[in-house]
Amino acid sequence: MFSYQEELFYEAEIQARGLRVPVNVATANLLYKSAVEQSCLYYGVDAATAKTFSAGLPDLPAVSPEKLIDYPHWIDKMDRGVDAFTQWRRSGPEGSEVPALTLPVGAPAGPLFRRYEYRLRQKFLPILMHLKLLLSFTKKCGSTFKFKSNE
Repeated sequence: MFSYQEELFYEAEIQARGLRVPVNVATANLLYKSAVEQSCLYYGVDAATAKTFSAGLPDLPAVSPEKLIDYPHWIDKMDRGVDAFTQWRRSGPEGSEVPALTLPVGAPAGPLFRRYEYRLRQKFLPILMHLKLLLSFTKKCGSTFKFKSNE
């Protein structure tokens, strides 16, 4: 489930990146400013101030307009941490995400994580179940597998 302003941010990104439509920065710009206005209204800013604020935003550039869309989209998700994390992560390859986050003071050294890790049991259980099924099948059929050596 997502909000109306999120829909507008996604539509602006689609137009800006040309995902299954021709790139249209002018339409992306209208959708981007409308999304920011709707986000302001959602968080309690009065209508006149929201309209003035969104109208005063710079127009999207012709090169990499999605980078300008990503930042207010990330801010819009300030009350939904996992969604904000996902938006940050999908905003660019590692090292070029929007915004450029840094480690908090006192955090262990290392890069920011990009995904939640599965527990080992969840990672390997499907593989083990597949092997168990394969072994039970070979016992029933009486066949044996011979593995070729790479030597």
